[in-house]
Amino acid sequence: LRPWDDKTYPWTGLIFGSAFVSTWYWNADQVMVQRVLASRSLFDAQTGVIVGALLKTVTVFAIHFPGMAARALYETCVHSEGSMFEEWCTPSLAGGSGVNK
Repeated sequence: LRPWDDKTYPWTGLIFGSAFVSTWYWNADQVMVQRVLASRSLFDAQTGVIVGALLKTVTVFAIHFPGMAARALYETCVHSEGSMFEEWCTPSLAGGSGVNK
C-alpha cells in the first residue's frame, strides 16, 4: 500500500478513484445496460450480463497473463546471464543495449 501523499498513485486515489472507474466498467457499461434493457425476459437479461462479463474477463486474462509470463521469463534470462534460454536470451538483453535501453 502506498502512502496517502504518494505523487504517482496514492491509496486515496486507489480507493476513491478506482472504485468508481471499476464500478462503471463492470456494472454500468453502456453495452451491458443496453443488453439488459433490450432483453425479452429476466433470464435473458441475466444471461446477457453473465456472457458480457465473461467476455470482459477473458480479455483481461488474454492480455495480462502473456505479459506476466514474458516478464518472469525475462527475469530468469537476466539472472541466468543468458544460459537458460540460449536460443533467444542473449547477454545484450540484460545490458540494456539497443532497443532495451
